[in-house]
Amino acid sequence: MMHAAVGTMRQRMEEHRKNPVCATCHSQMDPIDARLERCATRKLFTYALGRSPRAFDGARLATLTARFAAGGQRTGDLITDIVHDDAFRTRHGGK
Repeated sequence: MMHAAVGTMRQRMEEHRKNPVCATCHSQMDPIDARLERCATRKLFTYALGRSPRAFDGARLATLTARFAAGGQRTGDLITDIVHDDAFRTRHGGK
């Protein structure tokens, strides 16, 4: 019998990892997933701003990455967060 998904993706994955059989693989794969989240955030940020992140963008990128992960890695939500960020709204367009 199928059950409706309850909770966020992160909550469902935390519950899933409690199974010892699943936890074995997740202990190896989850660190890779975290790096992919950071990479996706950095790439979309770079594309949106037309520049590479700078040292002062570190906290901003960490926040965007955390929201991306907590929101179930929805690309549309990440794009929305980036375009609402001050870095995007106050960027200078080049000609």
